[in-house]
Amino acid sequence: METLRLVWDVVKEARAASQVLEYARTRGCDIELLKLCLVLQGAMVREAKRMWHDVTLFFEYTITGVNTTFE
Repeated sequence: METLRLVWDVVKEARAASQVLEYARTRGCDIELLKLCLVLQGAMVREAKRMWHDVTLFFEYTITGVNTTFE
């Protein structure tokens, strides 16, 4: 659990993606675990964007009655 907390701190405190690995090394973070967390975070962001797109299309259809999905 402490390792995951350290990984989370690294991700939160690094100011840019290029700083994450350097910051992790200075904090003694497990680099492989950090990489896994970043991959999972990226997957969650992609899924959230996809879901937001679906919700947007649903409301657009509900309001306008026009289905723009298959244009």
